[in-house]
Parts: sequence; C-alpha cells; structure tokens
Amino acid sequence: MGYYDVDEILMEDEHVNAIARIDCASLAFLRPYNSTNTAASTSSTTLNTNEKVSLPLWTLAFLCFDSRFFDVTLPKHFSDSFRKKLDAGGDNFNLRLKSTYFYSAGNLLCSAVKAAPSSRRSNDSRLTLLKKECEILREVLKKTFVGERLRRTLDWCLSCRDEDVSEFTSKLTVEEKNLFDIGARASLGYHEWKHNGSRKIQVSSIIKQSNARRVVSPEEKGMNKENPPSAFSSNKQKGNFEENEESNKRSRIMPR
Repeated sequence: MGYYDVDEILMEDEHVNAIARIDCASLAFLRPYNSTNTAASTSSTTLNTNEKVSLPLWTLAFLCFDSRFFDVTLPKHFSDSFRKKLDAGGDNFNLRLKSTYFYSAGNLLCSAVKAAPSSRRSNDSRLTLLKKECEILREVLKKTFVGERLRRTLDWCLSCRDEDVSEFTSKLTVEEKNLFDIGARASLGYHEWKHNGSRKIQVSSIIKQSNARRVVSPEEKGMNKENPPSAFSSNKQKGNFEENEESNKRSRIMPR
C-alpha cells in the first residue's frame, strides 16, 4: 500500500472505542451524537474524564499511547465473545457488516497496541491486558482468513462463470473480495485459453500498415549508392553463366 492508496485511507478511518483518562480541552467534538452526557458538559468544549468516544485508527499512536489521553477498548467485533465465535467457525458470518476492512483494521490495531511504549504506563495493567488480547486477536484473524472462508471463496471464484454471485460477494470483506476477483479473472482466462486452443498467431494490423507505408530512408539510399556491385562480381557471374551454357552444349553433342 502507498500513501495515496484509497483502501489504506479508508481502512485507517475505521473507528475503535476509547475512554478519556483526563479532561481534554477542545476535544468535545469527539463526543458521539447520541451521547448521554449532561447539558452542561455537552455545551462545554472540554471532553471530561471517563467519557466514551470513538476514535479512528490513525489517531491511536498519538492520542492513546504516546500522550496517554485515552484508553483503548476493542470494538465488539474484536471482543472476546466474537473471537470465540470466529474460532469455532466463522465461515457463515457476514464480516462485511462488522467492518469493511475487517482483517486489515484488526492487524493495524494489533500492531499499534504492540508498538505502544509500556515504560510510561508501567503501573497501568490495562495496556498489558490489551496487548494480550491483541495477540489472541491476531491469531484468530489469521485462522479465519486462511480457513474455511478462504476455501469457500476459492470454490466460488473457480466455478462462478455465467452465475450471479452478488449474494455471496456481499458478505465478503474488501480483502476477501480482492482475492475473489483475482481468482475469477484467472479462471476466466484459463477457460478462454482452453476454448480457443492452439492457433496461428496473426500479424497485427498496425504492423501490416507500417510495413506497407515503409519508405526507404535517405541513409539507406546513400548506402546503396556508396556500395554498388563491383566489376569483379559482375564478371564472375557472367563467367559462371558462360560455363553453364558450354556444358549444356557438350551434353547434347555427346552420343549416348
């Protein structure tokens, strides 16, 4: 992924839950619209301690780990109860409803938590527990991605010609949909090659037109003028022709 990759930008905009550790001035805009806070706190520009907010993934490194403004809590689709469901068999879940970039967002969250400096928060056990949860989450994501869901995706993409697969693909995450598209294109290309068989490669019409319109360059004309056929080669060709004529006459005169 690159800096201008649209998928990466959208993936980093996935939100996670967080709780304010201290009063944060000028961060009241982070309150959700359905907040149950009092009118006084709602009218203030300060985000009070222990208020719950939703933060995008790209803000975790600064707001949650480096500056210690917030404590991160895992979203419901990454919680312990949902991880157990995925571990038991996640092939029938519509993960796209949980998160469009389910696997990428989960891995980014785990990487951010793992890279969090623990020395500044040595007395806080929340970060330690969060790191353990993220280690389990990463293993569950890996198992889910390469498990039954991957096998089913490969089965569909290799046998989906002339079929409506919109119902199946609507349940796939962006990562799974990309794999499905790659497999479907490869399967279609294979069937087209098998149907066409071996045949003569035709010359391109562009090549034909370029050959028909080809004009001898002045350099090539100059080379022909500079290297005319020599007198020696002409005499040699003439001598070979006379010898052939003389041998033909002798063969006609000699009796059989």
